[in-house]
Amino acid sequence: MDVYYIDDIPCVICSIHRNIAKVEVIRNDFTLTLSYVAKIGRSFAHGDTPREAVEAATEKDVEDCPLEERIDLFVESHPDLDTPYGDLFRWHHTLTGSCEFGRKEWCRTHGYQPTDSITVRTFIEQTRNDYGGDAIRQLAERYGLTI
Repeated sequence: MDVYYIDDIPCVICSIHRNIAKVEVIRNDFTLTLSYVAKIGRSFAHGDTPREAVEAATEKDVEDCPLEERIDLFVESHPDLDTPYGDLFRWHHTLTGSCEFGRKEWCRTHGYQPTDSITVRTFIEQTRNDYGGDAIRQLAERYGLTI
């Protein structure tokens, strides 16, 4: 069997359908474990399911974009300032590069859970002076907010 290194992980490709490959990952003890690999843009990512692989590859691909493109993607998927969205915890990382620990700590000190839904307006108002505030202030400008 041919072995391919995808993101430095040795894999045997079982099948490919569009942008998702079903693979057997070769572990250090030479056992095999089923996984999936997705390719989005120029990014590859593994996952236990095709959906997990696509989500991880999408996240990697977006993180590699310039900030202006990430802001465009954010605004496209969050068109209304006053509608609550439940994905802003993840988007803070995408926009600013913030680590999960830092985001969880911010949530704790502000009385939120990472899964809580808040409006974009509240998100901008409450994060503009914290880690990655420059990116958040650029996001506010894109929405036409004066902060």
